[in-house]
Amino acid sequence: MPTENNALITTAERSYFSLTKAQTDSLKPLGHDTSVTRFTEMLNSVVDLKKVVKFNSVVLFEWLITRSLITRSEYNKAQYSATPDGESVGMINDTYEKADGFKTDYVSLTPAAQQFLFDNMDSIIEFQMENIRKEWGKKSDYSLTDAQKSALAPIKERNAGITDVLNILNSKLNENTVNLLRRGTLMCWLRQKSFISNYINEKTNKVNTAITPEGEKAGLFNGELIDRKGNPYTFICFSPELQRKIFDSADELAQLQKSEFKRKTTPLD
Repeated sequence: MPTENNALITTAERSYFSLTKAQTDSLKPLGHDTSVTRFTEMLNSVVDLKKVVKFNSVVLFEWLITRSLITRSEYNKAQYSATPDGESVGMINDTYEKADGFKTDYVSLTPAAQQFLFDNMDSIIEFQMENIRKEWGKKSDYSLTDAQKSALAPIKERNAGITDVLNILNSKLNENTVNLLRRGTLMCWLRQKSFISNYINEKTNKVNTAITPEGEKAGLFNGELIDRKGNPYTFICFSPELQRKIFDSADELAQLQKSEFKRKTTPLD
């Protein structure tokens, strides 16, 4: 639970990776060559990972491929080579020898290549966002009919956690054709209702979640389970009455998921 020694925070669900102009301007090339993975770590070092999702090096590799700056190995999908166009902006083909003597090829980024990528971060981020939008657009938005909502039955025989509630909410839909309701959407809804709050635990520097007095009145409570190592841990549980309220709020949750997706895929200013 939060105490006076823990900082209370109000956060929306984390956005997909993006950089502000100030963050982009703060990025400077290293004084030596580096790998794409290390370069990705540089990008993640200037953002608040409590607010945005980590940038994945796979996105950068795919962007480089679409720009004909690198090619993927025909025999090893995890290996890449710089093309003449890639070499022209400072990318070089290098070889790394592991401790067991095995050698693997990889693309190394010179300081000039690093600066080239910094200069193109807007394009790289938009490439990421567009791919996310395309994947999302392949399926229809989450929606339940009144009959489907009425058929949803709360769990009464045991403590129901958030995964249980989501499984019930999604049980009437086909995951291959519909963007199912996500955990983040339900957590966001609970925060908007002031049923839960987030706080930063000073000991771990991690964001934790606590049930508010309003949440307790609504039907949230802490249950306890034992992990594989035999250690007890608590998790947020939903009373049957609150489960019913959530099921009846499916339309509200559906609209929230749509608006949150739009927000999360909008680059930061």
